[in-house]
Amino acid sequence: MVEQADSAYPKALARRLVTIPGLFLALAATIVLSPLLVLVAGAFDMLRADHGWPSVRMVGFLLAYLGYETLGVLRAGWIWISQPFSRRTWADRNHRLQLWWVRSLVRAGGPILGLRLEIEIVGPLRPGPLIVAGRHVSIIDALLPAAVLGLEADLRLRYVLTRGLRLDPCLDIVGYRLPNHFIDRQGSNSAAEVAALERLAGDLGDDDAVVIFPEGGLFTAERRRRTLDHLEREGSDRLETARGLRNLLLPRRAGIRALMRAAPTADLMVVGHVGFEPLGSVKALWRALPLTDPVRLRLERFDRRDLPRDEREWVRWLDLRWTAMDDWLTTMSGQSEPTSEGAS
Repeated sequence: MVEQADSAYPKALARRLVTIPGLFLALAATIVLSPLLVLVAGAFDMLRADHGWPSVRMVGFLLAYLGYETLGVLRAGWIWISQPFSRRTWADRNHRLQLWWVRSLVRAGGPILGLRLEIEIVGPLRPGPLIVAGRHVSIIDALLPAAVLGLEADLRLRYVLTRGLRLDPCLDIVGYRLPNHFIDRQGSNSAAEVAALERLAGDLGDDDAVVIFPEGGLFTAERRRRTLDHLEREGSDRLETARGLRNLLLPRRAGIRALMRAAPTADLMVVGHVGFEPLGSVKALWRALPLTDPVRLRLERFDRRDLPRDEREWVRWLDLRWTAMDDWLTTMSGQSEPTSEGAS
């Protein structure tokens, strides 16, 4: 198991003394107020003559999320209390809890949000080890690798996640019990972050995969502009590639390179998806509900032996993969401009 230096008490305890009671209070308040919330939401939808009932659906998904989140925290507590009497290992029980949480949220998204997945898989899902590089346009799309590689292929996933997600109690608790790394995207000690990623991927086996979102944040027009400005100031030879991307940010190479350096036998899988753009913000989601088009997911596996070994050639290869994903996204979405102008 990978140790997390910043998970040690009292920092984690101080955080969880706020987030866990806050979760219970939020669920209790939402349940008590749910009749009023549904009534107000329904009236608002009727005034707008919106027969898709987006406001009512938002209330429904809020209840589902808070409910499953609370159950997840309670189950995490039971795992801690009962572990001395369990036949299963600590890691196995927490891994099963992680999959239950993912499965529950994905299933809730079907009838409430209209979420449907269409999955295209190029290459085998198993065995590991795998380094998985995915597109990132919303918090919820982080569930997609777990929904396919975890639920379908039964791989044990390790995640590179932003530290802001520690405000989610279930992610915070179980995320630190399993090998994951909560990265500080605003920090200045990049060498320490790279070393942590190398430790994360240093002991991958046939049942393991590491998931990273190499764009470094959710796609927005503003982040795209800042990326282009930064590359232009540096005189980077990747500038033209970045300018050509309409739906994606240029992938940051340090993190994914560190993972692959630490796992010399791991194959690389690139995950693209289209249809999650409305989930980039609450406002955009409300406007899009119910989701009428399926979320199309494409997973493509690349054999490690076919990847360039030279650093510059490898970066160029990665940029070509991102360009190919961008072209696929443009074709699938039927748009010629960046697809997430309003994402946040």
